[in-house]
Amino acid sequence: MVRSPREQRNEVIHFLDEFGPQIGVPTLRECFPAMCRAELDDLLKRYRRVWREQNREPLRILHWLVPGRVWAIDYAEPPAPIDGHHSYLLAVRDLATGMPLLWRPVEAATATHAADALAGLFAEHGPPLVLKSDNGGHFTGGAVPTLLAAHQVEHLLSPPYWPRYNGSVEAGIHALKDRTAARAARAGHPGDWTWDNAAGALCEAADLARPHGPNGPSPAAFWQARTPIRADERTEFLAAVEQQIACETTAKEVWSEREMARAAIRLALEERGYLP
Repeated sequence: MVRSPREQRNEVIHFLDEFGPQIGVPTLRECFPAMCRAELDDLLKRYRRVWREQNREPLRILHWLVPGRVWAIDYAEPPAPIDGHHSYLLAVRDLATGMPLLWRPVEAATATHAADALAGLFAEHGPPLVLKSDNGGHFTGGAVPTLLAAHQVEHLLSPPYWPRYNGSVEAGIHALKDRTAARAARAGHPGDWTWDNAAGALCEAADLARPHGPNGPSPAAFWQARTPIRADERTEFLAAVEQQIACETTAKEVWSEREMARAAIRLALEERGYLP
């Protein structure tokens, strides 16, 4: 591979320093048309590897203590479009109880579908204090931020290129996929999932799973025993997040807004007793 002059390669690094590792090769090619795609791809991979090492967070096993306070959301892909039309499934899970609140086939992984689903869940169950998700535009764009702000829900975003940060919902999706696949196979159409298969898997996961041990309650039973979120509880939690952000004065020079929010939300969760 022919390498460009060092000054040109450094310009790419400075560009990534400014705009972050989420930038893709197509964007780099538009900004640096004189450099070949292979070289830009190599520089981006090297930059991301160094970025991950410098921004690595210690692995933590989180024990969510209070039902209903923190939910997680993510999209999943079935083996083939469900009922021939729905190419994705949208999953929402309460983290303390393991309760699957949603396992819905959708046509595409969009912010509109996510906002519509969340609005329905908020109306049915009340909004949580925190929603965890990845950094995809289907969760950070469109109507989702507006909906969360209107209901005073803090958005806890995963670090870039760190899907294990939202591992709880990933584990729930894996279990839901297994149950959906099994129901499709029992119905005589393995690998060809239907809306009914997904709905049945959701009910099974809520009523039959035992995430807290064989003698523990089902997610549905644990979820039904939750206490509602009081208005003063939400106000105090939001104030705790703001206080944590204000305390991070020395980090503001080097942390992005999302990194600041992630640290502040985690510390507020610990302070208020939602995390040990």
